[in-house]
Amino acid sequence: MKSKRLLCLFLFMFVVYSTWGYVEAAPICITLNTIQKCQAGNFFGEITQCCPPAAYTKGPVVDFIPKRDRHPGPLRVRKALQCLSGDELSSYSEKLWKAYELMQALPQDDPRSFYQQNAMHCAYGSGAFVQDGTGNLTIDIHFNCFDAEKANRNKEGCFRVGHFFPELYSDPSKSTFHANRSVRPFTANLPADLSILNRSETPLRFVSEAVPRNKEVMHRSMQPGKSPLDFHGWEFKYGQPQNLNISGGGSLEFLPHNSIHRWIGGSTSLTTHAPEDPIFYVFHSNLERLWDVWQRLGGGRKDPSSPDWLDAEFLFYDENAVLRRVKVKDSLVMKDFGYTYERVFDESWLFFDNSTLTPVKPSN
Repeated sequence: MKSKRLLCLFLFMFVVYSTWGYVEAAPICITLNTIQKCQAGNFFGEITQCCPPAAYTKGPVVDFIPKRDRHPGPLRVRKALQCLSGDELSSYSEKLWKAYELMQALPQDDPRSFYQQNAMHCAYGSGAFVQDGTGNLTIDIHFNCFDAEKANRNKEGCFRVGHFFPELYSDPSKSTFHANRSVRPFTANLPADLSILNRSETPLRFVSEAVPRNKEVMHRSMQPGKSPLDFHGWEFKYGQPQNLNISGGGSLEFLPHNSIHRWIGGSTSLTTHAPEDPIFYVFHSNLERLWDVWQRLGGGRKDPSSPDWLDAEFLFYDENAVLRRVKVKDSLVMKDFGYTYERVFDESWLFFDNSTLTPVKPSN
């Protein structure tokens, strides 16, 4: 049971990028027929083979609807990794390594395996799925918006550590290690650079230059966009062709999301291979947290109400290898999943002093 729970924690860490618009049409729906007719994909000329194992495409399909009453007791708090220390960090690290070991040990044709987590991300992002009833209109959920108590410890405290690549993903003997990265994550005392525009970009920027730039990037990614369209990207709905134009992404997608992919480099910089690196999942979990931070800024920042977005549905495998239908509208309230986020010192970049933009304070 303990092993199954660990698997379950990771099987839904795959990030669903969502699109919305205000023109009524029809939502994107991934059905059993869509899965069964999966084909070779094409991502900027790269031919992909990412389809789910045929033996697991026969159904049944079961709706996945989280309910708060299924999670009695106090909400679990998703803590900031960079603020963990001592026994708490050791306990978390051991559980994380064990979970990846379990998934990596599964056969490649098991839909719960680590291999298939990457394959599912690849299928959703390379045109391997064709919209039902259209004949040849493929699906790509990247480059659009399908793609979340304050603490002040000397203004930075443990939060300064958040600029650096996590050590528990850097040990070659652990299941969270991935060799196919650029030199940057392996360079001592080198902070992540959220302003990087090219995966081969040089020179390397160290703390004195990178940290202020990171704060400015985060401020400009979060503060100006007050609509989902500005923050997450343009709409994608049934009947539209696959679109790989990166300009369709919103402020969070282009910077800092894409910059982290480029900075880590290696397979992480490639859409069709990014989930091969375990860092992919914790990185995108933080994007979900940023969605939550963005909403709490107020000023009209809220989820869209378009049925095209709310009724969009996708299929994923659960910890029992059962296909689950997940609708966007059922995945919006984190409390229904039984957790909330630790409140950390986001103000250090939300209200960065060197910004020329007018800061907006978040609501509690």
